[in-house]
Amino acid sequence: MANTKINAKNGIELRQHPRHRVHLRSAILANFQGRILCDCIIHDRSRTGLCVRLMAQAPLPLTFAICEEETETITAVRLVWREDKNIGLCFQSHAALSEQTILNGLKKRIRKGFAGPQGQPQ
Repeated sequence: MANTKINAKNGIELRQHPRHRVHLRSAILANFQGRILCDCIIHDRSRTGLCVRLMAQAPLPLTFAICEEETETITAVRLVWREDKNIGLCFQSHAALSEQTILNGLKKRIRKGFAGPQGQPQ
């Protein structure tokens, strides 16, 4: 089933591609310095982005990484919208070289066992 994001004021579809529900997957949001920002659950995805539910209120930068725990996939994303603990993310297909280097470093950290915000294993 596809979800659509509709502008409440004028009823216009805002997404480029419909989102499809997925089995709920846990993930971690991290900045490009490798600091964990928040745990989250992925609710649905499209070809160009994700809808995510944050496990806690957390300030987020405009761009960061989402690390899917089950698949160890790490992707650069951009924050598109936010409603309380629900956020819409757009994939950043052309991450800057420095961001790509950090993404590769995050992959190594996940394989070794991701450390939490205080450096403690989760």
